[in-house]
Amino acid sequence: MSCFLFQEISMETSMEISMISTAPVALNTAVELKCINKKHDTGVYWFLQKKDYTTHFILYISVLSKISGNARGYQTSKNGDYYKLTITSFKEEHQGIYYCLSFRNQGLYFSSGLQVYLPERTTKPPTVPVQVPTHSKGKDMGYPVPPTTEIFESTEFPCEVYIWAPLAGGCFLLLILLLITLSVCCDPRRRRRRCKCKRPMNGTNGVHPLPRKGM
Repeated sequence: MSCFLFQEISMETSMEISMISTAPVALNTAVELKCINKKHDTGVYWFLQKKDYTTHFILYISVLSKISGNARGYQTSKNGDYYKLTITSFKEEHQGIYYCLSFRNQGLYFSSGLQVYLPERTTKPPTVPVQVPTHSKGKDMGYPVPPTTEIFESTEFPCEVYIWAPLAGGCFLLLILLLITLSVCCDPRRRRRRCKCKRPMNGTNGVHPLPRKGM
């Protein structure tokens, strides 16, 4: 068990995978990966783990550049101290995590995973202007809905109300004042009373003359 753990740790440090070309930005572009085996040059196995976590064998290339495997769309070669994997025309099915592995003396050495994906599309949906209907058939409510213009007209007061209401109020006030005036002026208790005193005589101003002496 300890030997297996030691081998597993050595796998992490002995195999390196990286991208030679830039990451794919569109379909039908060429993508190149490289794998370096630092400790043992025994050939390289290429694997792909897809989004559904299924692992697929791609190709194997030996130290003498002998290739086995028939995965379509892939090519592999040895260039000096590293092995190269070429995706000739990148498709959606080529997306996933790539690994390179080597096997020697019953020990398995593999690299860390290299994610190769197309960039996510962030297209903004077009904005559609909302049109407010002027008429509604009222199917959900079970009865017809009047047009919006009729609703507005029914909720607004006509202009005639604003004109005739003050005039009617003024006329009513004048009528009340007229009735009050007539009731005050025609009150019989307020009629002018006749004076019952005697009228003054001419020239005396109402004073009886004194009798003359010697008469």
